[in-house]
Amino acid sequence: MESIQQKSFLACDLASDLVYEDGIPVDVDKKFGAETADLIWDHADGLIIRRIKRHVDGRCSIAASLRFDLHEEELRLDEAISKFRALKAEVQ
Repeated sequence: MESIQQKSFLACDLASDLVYEDGIPVDVDKKFGAETADLIWDHADGLIIRRIKRHVDGRCSIAASLRFDLHEEELRLDEAISKFRALKAEVQ
């Protein structure tokens, strides 16, 4: 079983593969649509990893801490990983 940290890094790696082809940035908005592109860039830029880490480390408001659900975040990561793998398979 993978840890949430491993899943976060995997999602980031897969997203990075989708935004670059041979080191050249790809227009993911045009290729996958704006909503999917936003998700891809959030992971590729490491925004999701940082947000999860801040919540886990308690570097957020009490209200945000109370709303944070690690299991839910892990499910979101699983969905993103599945989506990125499917998109990667489509473009190869």
